[in-house]
Amino acid sequence: MAANDRPAKDKDSVSALTKVICWLAAFPPDAYGRVKTPSLRAKVQANAISVIVSPVVFTMALMIYGTALVGNSPYLYLLPVVVFALDRLLVAMSYTRTAGSGWLILIRALILLISLTMAFAAGLLSESKVLLKLIHDREDAATLQTHAGQNLLARIEVIEAKIRENEKALMERDAIEHERLDALRLYDLECRGRGGVDPKTGIHIKGGGKCGQNAATHQINAENAAARLEQLERIASENKDLDGQRVSLKKELATLISTKRSPADSVMSYWRGLKEAGFEVRVKIVLLALCVMSAEAFALIMSEVPVPEIHRLAVAYCEGVDKERLGVFREADAADIARVRQKIRSEAGDRLAPMEVSVDTPTTRDRMPERVPGDDKLVVEHDKTVH
Repeated sequence: MAANDRPAKDKDSVSALTKVICWLAAFPPDAYGRVKTPSLRAKVQANAISVIVSPVVFTMALMIYGTALVGNSPYLYLLPVVVFALDRLLVAMSYTRTAGSGWLILIRALILLISLTMAFAAGLLSESKVLLKLIHDREDAATLQTHAGQNLLARIEVIEAKIRENEKALMERDAIEHERLDALRLYDLECRGRGGVDPKTGIHIKGGGKCGQNAATHQINAENAAARLEQLERIASENKDLDGQRVSLKKELATLISTKRSPADSVMSYWRGLKEAGFEVRVKIVLLALCVMSAEAFALIMSEVPVPEIHRLAVAYCEGVDKERLGVFREADAADIARVRQKIRSEAGDRLAPMEVSVDTPTTRDRMPERVPGDDKLVVEHDKTVH
């Protein structure tokens, strides 16, 4: 039972697919089912694909690059619907011998021009990072050559040179600290230790609890080392201030550079960056624009390709059948209207009350005047009653 149902399901699916293809290609489904030549079917299928490709490409371009190009404009997203309607209308008109409307071709050409512009802009946006870096590098170099830029660079360079010098001096802080500790240790050995040679420094120690000339020398060396350490502390504090000044100057320089840069969200910035781009980047952009343009122009091109004569005959035959069907429907509809009208009139007449009309014929007495004795006036009496 399942094996018998499967062909029926496949047939239904093919029939549904055929209806979709014919609806997109504006071709009669009955005629398509009778056509067995692959090339003739391929022409109808190509028309159906061409009607779909252009709106899909246009929609994808709007979804990806629409905001960057035109901002948040919801009305622009109606253009794919317009493109689909125009493409299907142009394909449908290609089956007839009459030429298409010039206005339709003009509108489709304008939409194609919009698509070409969006395709080129899409190519620019696809290489936006490279193009933006190129234009910003050129603009930054020009900004640094200005008087304000040179002044900031010179001040930063002086501060960095002073910081490097201070850092070089601060690198001796550990050695000076060791020197101070050794001097204090030797002083302690001279005053409290025993005589001999210090194994660490190799200096002769007299010792014996006498703080003589050697002890005084070691004390002076320790004080000098301590003074040098205090000076290094001041240098470290100075370095912090210089580093703060350097950060402030770099921020000021970065602000100056950013004010002179082209905006990162502008297509014109990418266009200016294209002038600085190499051959490889330009070729990529042109190839992408050509791909989008060819997809957009597919439907317009297919509508101008000559249609096979058998397709014209099929469409003309279906058009004649439609005319006959509409004529029969019109006559049947007119007969139904007449029948309903007669029925309404009959029902309206049955609901009306009967009407009687009676007329009394005037007599001779009514027509002749009667003279009243003693009076010269004529008296005329009329007695008419209408019911």
